[in-house]
Amino acid sequence: MATWGRIFGMCWLLATGALALAQSTAPLSLRDCVALALVRQVDIRLGQNDAAVARDRAAQARSSYYPQISASTTKNWTPAGQPGTNTGVSTAVTVAQNLYDGGLREAQVATARYSLQQTEAVLSRTQQTVVFSVTKAYLSLLRAQALAGVSAQQTTVTEEQLRQVQARIDAGKAAGVDALPIKAQLASARVDTLAAQNSVATSAIQLQQAMGLTPVAGFAVQEVTVPHTSLLPAYDEGLRVALQQRPELREQRAGIGTAKTGITLAKINLLPHPVVAAQYTQPITGGAAHTYSVSAGVSWNLFDGANARSAYHEAQTNLASAQTRAAQMICDITAEVQSAYLTLSSAQERMTASGLNVDAAQQNLDAQQGRYTLGLAVPLDLLNAQLALTTAQSNAVQAQYDYLTALAQLQYALGEGTGK
Repeated sequence: MATWGRIFGMCWLLATGALALAQSTAPLSLRDCVALALVRQVDIRLGQNDAAVARDRAAQARSSYYPQISASTTKNWTPAGQPGTNTGVSTAVTVAQNLYDGGLREAQVATARYSLQQTEAVLSRTQQTVVFSVTKAYLSLLRAQALAGVSAQQTTVTEEQLRQVQARIDAGKAAGVDALPIKAQLASARVDTLAAQNSVATSAIQLQQAMGLTPVAGFAVQEVTVPHTSLLPAYDEGLRVALQQRPELREQRAGIGTAKTGITLAKINLLPHPVVAAQYTQPITGGAAHTYSVSAGVSWNLFDGANARSAYHEAQTNLASAQTRAAQMICDITAEVQSAYLTLSSAQERMTASGLNVDAAQQNLDAQQGRYTLGLAVPLDLLNAQLALTTAQSNAVQAQYDYLTALAQLQYALGEGTGK
């Protein structure tokens, strides 16, 4: 009872903490969002239910190793006028035990055990998938917020440029038409800013859905730090980790085990097999003597229309299919890990190059601003320089969050990120 009390207490604390996070108005961290998803996400809860059912079935299969104890009460009624028989109540306790059934019991227990391993592996991969989905949605929200910031900054800078040009026009140092392209760009920038703000709201809704929450207004998250690639394992080590950690491989290995026990069961049903059982009955009331018995025999299916033999052939085919799926899974995982490393390497190079492009675009804008102040540039030069900087900043945002997403993709490919 103490163990169940601790389990209930842990579940209660986890659910209470998740509810407090869900109701909090403070910005949530990525860890907070993952913790909420692992409690609230429907797929995980269904997977946990499946695992609980598999554990119960494994316990049912193991129960055949233990004696089966039952109690019975019988009341006898004697018709009136019948001599020599008494009316009374008899109570007895019976203990029955299956001693040996040719290996059927062992095969059934093994099948239940492998089924539990498969279900737990599926649940583990579901958890990893949820963590990866929440991470991607979290990064998408941060990406949308950063791009909205770039768009808002472009609007602010374009408004300032328009004021500068209008001041020169008012002073008679520039023609009125010089303000037209900047006004057109300002109108476009304001539309882009509104679209970026809508994208932020949409991304927030998608993140909450990925977490299993009902979307609410005012949902906010915290920024993340950019980790360094050198902290990740080299490719060979990463592939070794993936082949060791990926739940799909555990699922496939359990599937092979299930197929092998299926062959064992089919072979037992196909061939003669011994059956040994014992039973003991101890009367408690009624005056009868105790009884016990041991039975032994051989069960042999002589003819069933080829049912047992067909089941045996089916079991052999199932084993071959399970082995084929396991081999293909290794190939798929190897390809996923390779692709994840290549994507990450490309994203890192893009992030480095985009940072240099932002610096160059900023220097060009500063130069054009100085030239315009001295009367050596036209407003279109300012506008083009500002657009180049905005494009470079947007590309830098995209590159940074592509890099973070690639990191999450690699962790997913390696079989990491269950939130534990």
